[in-house]
Amino acid sequence: VDGSNDFSMRFDYIQSGQRMNASGTPDNPTYTYNADSIKMSLMELNADGQSFGPENAKIDVTGTGITSTTTMTIGELRTYEQTGSFETMVYDVNMDNPEEPVKLQLSGNIDGISFDGGGAIPLVLDTTDMAAMMKAGFAISGQFNYTAGSTQMQVQDPNSGDFALESSSQGGSLGVVMNAKELGYNGAQDGVKVNVQAAQLPFPIEMSMARSGFNLAMPIAVSDEAQDFAFGITMGDFVMSDLIWSIFDPTAQLPRDPATLELDLTGKAKMLVDLMDPEAMASAAAPGELQALTLGKVLLSAAGARLEGSGDFTFDNADTTTFPGMPKPVGAIDVALAGGNGLMDKLVAMGLLPQEQAMGARMMMGLFAVPGDAPDTLNSKVEFTTEGQVLANGQRIR
Repeated sequence: VDGSNDFSMRFDYIQSGQRMNASGTPDNPTYTYNADSIKMSLMELNADGQSFGPENAKIDVTGTGITSTTTMTIGELRTYEQTGSFETMVYDVNMDNPEEPVKLQLSGNIDGISFDGGGAIPLVLDTTDMAAMMKAGFAISGQFNYTAGSTQMQVQDPNSGDFALESSSQGGSLGVVMNAKELGYNGAQDGVKVNVQAAQLPFPIEMSMARSGFNLAMPIAVSDEAQDFAFGITMGDFVMSDLIWSIFDPTAQLPRDPATLELDLTGKAKMLVDLMDPEAMASAAAPGELQALTLGKVLLSAAGARLEGSGDFTFDNADTTTFPGMPKPVGAIDVALAGGNGLMDKLVAMGLLPQEQAMGARMMMGLFAVPGDAPDTLNSKVEFTTEGQVLANGQRIR
């Protein structure tokens, strides 16, 4: 292929012990597939007028113990339901351009992969117009799970220095849903460990996390009624190596307990335009109206301090003058802080927090919070009233 911007790859696809069975009717077929192994291997890569073989551009992906079942129904839409699994998937990548000094090696495995999902596809499909596809009934949903995984990466770079990474996890999941009304993603991992060695750093970076996850769900279509949305993130029991701690806390004054961050938000919003319609999005002043927000949980625990909170709010979109530029909130949030003063004392003693900033922070906490029952604890309830007032523990501050 001629041309400096051309790019192409040629793969071999190999199956072992492959068996496929079709049953049912033409309008409602079921396909079952099994294979002892499948393998995809890059045989040739063409880029910028040059051709590279496996000795310079290697990509091997091998799966074993494969099963899948797909059931289709053909009517006004082509709908399908699918389940599948892999016992393990192994990948091996090696990039070594003889004209470039940088070399890449990447390998790893994912074990116990399973999938359960489905969707619908219009019989006439225009892939250039996503908004029209969605309105015509295009929809997908699915959940991937795996029981363990690991990755090893090495980069040899004589100019900038070498880089190496090792990571592993004890399982996780990834899910997606997309249809004419909503878009959503979720993911999670357990037992994550990461080790990084870089030439620019004098020591390896080691981190681990017992659990991590995220979720996002949002409406995407115009509606006269408010629709649900959600957002959440979890980073549970995050641990850094003592070498990293020693950079800013060489005398170990701060507790090095595992840190945790959790956030759970839900609410309701009224969409004013279709998010999948670029022209409508470009012409709209705002894509939607926020009508309600619930802070189910916020938790931050680190270095001996713990902050927790929850609350509920509604929003009056007809009133954007009480709080200029935003709809008037009505509701309350409860917050509890433990160990905050002790943490600030340590940060001041370490020279990481100027004394005057610590004093300012304590004055703010005194304004918004009251002492709790236990030592070094503070509680606060901040309310937004229907009259536009803001109260902190019953005292008006606005």
